[in-house]
Amino acid sequence: MLRRIGASLAALTILMAVPSLALGGQPSIYHTISAASGSAAFSVTDGCLQTAVWVSSTDGHWAAQPGPGNKQGLTSVAIQVTNICTRVTVAAGGGPPPLFDWMGQNFAPLSSTPRLTSAHVATSLQGVDSVSGDTLTVLIDVEWTAAGPLYSGPVHSHVRFPGEGVVNSHDNNLMRPAMATAALTIDGEAVALDPTWDASMELVKSGCMEVPWPHFDGFTKWCFGF
Repeated sequence: MLRRIGASLAALTILMAVPSLALGGQPSIYHTISAASGSAAFSVTDGCLQTAVWVSSTDGHWAAQPGPGNKQGLTSVAIQVTNICTRVTVAAGGGPPPLFDWMGQNFAPLSSTPRLTSAHVATSLQGVDSVSGDTLTVLIDVEWTAAGPLYSGPVHSHVRFPGEGVVNSHDNNLMRPAMATAALTIDGEAVALDPTWDASMELVKSGCMEVPWPHFDGFTKWCFGF
């Protein structure tokens, strides 16, 4: 369940952060000038209650060409509490139903060092608990510290879509494993979270060009895998 929440939040982050996309006809060029991000997953068990917290934060500068650049931060948090002592039948599957299921997102930017030795975000978010329907405020303060070497992952691709066009892209990605610590408060009540090694920091610089064939008017968004 937590992985599905994390994937959904990551998709929302991408959709909200990229600039407006042009509609076919002319070559479209997009740049991630610089986008730093940090992610972490926490889990703590108190008796039968297990609290899982997923955090993703980014700060980046994007641009379409032609067009202005777009600087934006984005922080997403998901929190789920389950009773792990609850019996679940094989037919039901998927684990016990959540007792608390909250998700929030705002434009708080991640602060990070140039070589990803550390990163930090502290913010207040509002969101709805889908179990009770209550709107709650969450305060979170997360610190990432490098816990391994800096990995580099340059990627280049040239893809032809018959009858549609060509996509050329390049990426220069830097990533570090990290240890993350967090202070969490849910509606005024502090929740103790142990440090986690299930964390990482990443810096992305990329570019992508979409070149549609003449007279083809539907070639768009391929740079983002849609």
